[in-house]
Amino acid sequence: MDNDVKNNIFYRPDLDIERSYQTTGSILKTTPIEVPASPKQTTELEDILERAKATQEELLRIRKITDAIPIETAVILNDIIEKEIFQGIDNIKQIEELIEQDKIDEEEQSRVSIYEDNTHTSEPEEVADEEENKVESEEDLFWKDPEPLDLTISVVKCKEPNSLAEEQYIKDIALLREDFAFKLRSVMEEYIYPLYTVMGETGLDSLTYLNLNYEGETVSGVKLDEKHLHDIIVKNQVLIDEKNRKFAKTHSTNNTIATMMALDVVSQERVKYYAENYDVGLNTFAGIFKRNYLEEIRREYEKKYFKAKVNMYRYLNSSLTISSDILKKTLETQIAKCYLLTKDVNIYARKDYEETAYENTTDNTMVDLDKNETTEIKPAADKNTKKEASSSSSKSSSINDKIDNALSNVTKKLKL
Repeated sequence: MDNDVKNNIFYRPDLDIERSYQTTGSILKTTPIEVPASPKQTTELEDILERAKATQEELLRIRKITDAIPIETAVILNDIIEKEIFQGIDNIKQIEELIEQDKIDEEEQSRVSIYEDNTHTSEPEEVADEEENKVESEEDLFWKDPEPLDLTISVVKCKEPNSLAEEQYIKDIALLREDFAFKLRSVMEEYIYPLYTVMGETGLDSLTYLNLNYEGETVSGVKLDEKHLHDIIVKNQVLIDEKNRKFAKTHSTNNTIATMMALDVVSQERVKYYAENYDVGLNTFAGIFKRNYLEEIRREYEKKYFKAKVNMYRYLNSSLTISSDILKKTLETQIAKCYLLTKDVNIYARKDYEETAYENTTDNTMVDLDKNETTEIKPAADKNTKKEASSSSSKSSSINDKIDNALSNVTKKLKL
């Protein structure tokens, strides 16, 4: 700083910003960042269609893996799954038809529009400078003519009540099937994953042997430490048989079809009463009575439709509840069998049914357990009858030998 400036007590520094736009550097050209396109918005029906297709694929996948569960439960469960698969085919077609109809309606509505054009052809008058600077009052602003508008108002046609009622039924079916399919998947996962893990540890590669009936009186070699597993298997087999009988009685083919048809029939009647014209003949007392009666019937079918939908939901969920209970008991039984196999227990031991049946016969009769027939036993009067008896006993002994050899081969594989 100069001395003159230092000695000047009235000196005031300049506080303005020095603006200099010169630079020795170089400016790089950058390309603009591409903004990702917003995802295409889907309508409610398109979303329902995607979910219905996902449900159909899930049910088909579950149908392929139901062979892993015992045959008594699989027969009943497969019947319900197959009915839902066939219903899903019709449901997907109906949703696609609704989407196509909506697209046709949108195209027709796009051709109809209302144009409102309030353009002013008169030229604005010249305004003096004093009038330009004059502040307009609120009243003048309120009554001032609006600016020219160019609006396009689309006319949206409302759907008929019967079309809305039918659309609601199609959506409800899709949602009921989706809830059933994904709950059933979780039930199957809770059964299959632990079972195959234990089978891998044991060395079994097939469920055929595990699904064989466990005869507690015949199986021997169970130690005291494994006695509780023996008791669990015997007890669970009794419970599983009882639950399978209950499952077959409550969820038979006829009950499944009746529940599905009840919802379908009530829905059709509900749509029919929504299609009625309620504005005809209102100038007479009889016409008013007719309208009130139609509205009362429509309300009744609304209640019936809701009740049928709830019954369908309860029916499907009850099948899941019973299946889950059966599979949990079956899983406990299978795991206990696998553990006994690791302890060299022959869980496939069988009685000689022919010998025990022969010993327990009375009045010279013998029961053939395979054919469920009763035959009379005659005394051996000659050599031919003795030869026939000896040949039949040799055949039965050869069959038993084959069974013993097969079971021994299985136990050898498990030991390896």
